[in-house]
Amino acid sequence: MDELADACISGRLIPVVLNNTSIVEFFLNSKHNTLRSIWSYIILAPNATVPLSLLLSARLPYSTWIAPRKHLIFLQSKQGEDKIFIPPDTEESSLFTSYLATPVRKGFKNKRLFQQL
Repeated sequence: MDELADACISGRLIPVVLNNTSIVEFFLNSKHNTLRSIWSYIILAPNATVPLSLLLSARLPYSTWIAPRKHLIFLQSKQGEDKIFIPPDTEESSLFTSYLATPVRKGFKNKRLFQQL
């Protein structure tokens, strides 16, 4: 996260996020200084065509598309691994994590099944 912020501040990287998504909410609700710093450099894209064309143009400064990993993997499969780089799925390369919360009543009998999701 700090490296991403440094790259944005130095002008080496332009972060792009689709407007009206949960990622926008994530940045807006964050109290973390590094995330607020990244937010100040983010370009909000109206649709997926904008960040995809920026990624594929490979012009300096480079663009980075902040999106859910599965979405980026799908785009990579369509465009080619040589066109879109997705870092390994590690804690260091993740900007945020997602959790699935499912409300259940107090006496729910199959609670253990949900621990494996």
